[in-house]
Amino acid sequence: MTTLNTFLTTLRNYQRLAFRLVLKRLQEGCIRMYVSLPTGTGKSLVLAALAADASTRERVLVLVHLQDLVIQLTQTLTQVELDVGMVMQGHRHVDHRVLVATPQSLLAMWPDFIEASDIPVTTVFIDEAHHAVPGSLYEQILIALERAFPQVSITAIGFTATPYRNDAKSMLSLLPTCAFIREIPEMIKEKWLAPLTWVPLSLDIDLSSLPTTSQAGEFDYSEPALTQTMVHTALMEELVRQVIPHLEQRPTLVFAMSIEHAELLADLFRQAGYSAVAVSGRTSRAQRQRVYADWRAGTTQIVCNCNLLTEGFDFPEIAALVIARPTLSPNFYMQMLGRGMRTAPGKQDCLVIDVMGNNPDLSHQIVLPQILGVSTQEESHVLKGTQAPSPRPAEALLKQIMGANVQRGLSLLNPLGASPYRWVSSHHGYFAMVSSDVAVIVEPDKSGSGLYHARRYTLKPGQEPIHQWIERTNLPLRQQVALVHEATNALYHKPLGSKDAPWHDEPASEKQLATLKRMYPQWATQLESVSLTKGEASDAMNCLLLRKTLAHPPSPDVKGNETEKDR
Repeated sequence: MTTLNTFLTTLRNYQRLAFRLVLKRLQEGCIRMYVSLPTGTGKSLVLAALAADASTRERVLVLVHLQDLVIQLTQTLTQVELDVGMVMQGHRHVDHRVLVATPQSLLAMWPDFIEASDIPVTTVFIDEAHHAVPGSLYEQILIALERAFPQVSITAIGFTATPYRNDAKSMLSLLPTCAFIREIPEMIKEKWLAPLTWVPLSLDIDLSSLPTTSQAGEFDYSEPALTQTMVHTALMEELVRQVIPHLEQRPTLVFAMSIEHAELLADLFRQAGYSAVAVSGRTSRAQRQRVYADWRAGTTQIVCNCNLLTEGFDFPEIAALVIARPTLSPNFYMQMLGRGMRTAPGKQDCLVIDVMGNNPDLSHQIVLPQILGVSTQEESHVLKGTQAPSPRPAEALLKQIMGANVQRGLSLLNPLGASPYRWVSSHHGYFAMVSSDVAVIVEPDKSGSGLYHARRYTLKPGQEPIHQWIERTNLPLRQQVALVHEATNALYHKPLGSKDAPWHDEPASEKQLATLKRMYPQWATQLESVSLTKGEASDAMNCLLLRKTLAHPPSPDVKGNETEKDR
């Protein structure tokens, strides 16, 4: 048992920062917000710290959508010496300072909950908050609390790994403010998550023509149609044939469409000489525990599962995921991905093998680069089925000129799909040229919240450079990119600004090379000896032209004229 202050010292640096920034938002009067952290990075610990702080003043409600997670979260909360009760099937403990409940069970005994104490419930924490959309049970509970305690404001704080959905509904209607966010690439870079190695696997199927249906509030492939497409012995033999060269001795988790699909895949892996078993809802709890024990002991290498091991299961040593159940749902994909992202002693990385059709529906099917939020030129070529160019000798020189942290030709993702802009990243943020004299710049919040603000920067020959704010408010990167598109669509010159423009791969012009030598005299000799493309030369020139405003940006906190000269 431990106090809050002691508990905070056990948290990771980003967890303590999330705790402080949520409290800061509360002090500023924000009462509806969310925290976004990838699966496996300890959202529940941040929630526990905030619940411990709130419970010193009021009753606290924590809403969790699965009974197994109610138990897990209750155990986490008791580490902070909290008086915790559970409300779910078989548990009706409403007379506690902190209550962890499933929405359905709580509403079924609402009068008992409200009357259990004279202390009002003024803070609600929502786990897996992407389910908290208009018309949901979560909204019903918030409305009911406002009616039960009209004298106070009801604070709602959500926690999610995927704050976006693929349907028309959004948690932002109920929880509009992001207080803190971390993305998977950041957590991998800081070694809190295992590196992910992407292996796209193409099968002779057409997923783009499959019907869709709404499942758990999101659109996904129709399960009968997907099962009919996927569950064929010859097709799965080809899947196993392509997967085997990548597995080595890695503990592997396979996600299947159905029980029949999981059993077929396990049988085919066994025929190929691997120790493999299938688990599903038909497998008894005792049998599942034996399978998991053998898996952890190394006597079983491959577990093929159907709708079991997506949430609430922890085996950090898993080092390969086979997504043999294609999905349109970013939330479901994130749940699958979360099984392999945790670090473990001796674990170098986690393979993510995405099964794709022969005509990938890139505007809908979720694969790893889309979840990560930033895709490289090489990944973009794989997604499109085109040949990626070989690494060029000029890349080393460009790193020297532009900086080691610079990445070129990125495709940032907004909530609706891949950005068409050709983005360049550095430690100052991201920029893209939308026309010959207009750049858009997306820069990080200096508080460390993981949020960004966006501006437009105009640099015309013979004129003072100016900037215009696109959005001063710090928002998640994907939201800012969407706002950038909306604000600059009329200015966007596709032949110039598109990441797919064919001129990028053409040899640099004499004019470009002369300009580069003038701009970078210290690299003039090296520029003579390498063959730059027009795209490379353009990125190098733009990087220097924008260097001042990137290094010394205007502050979004300084109010004033929306159009200001560069400082």
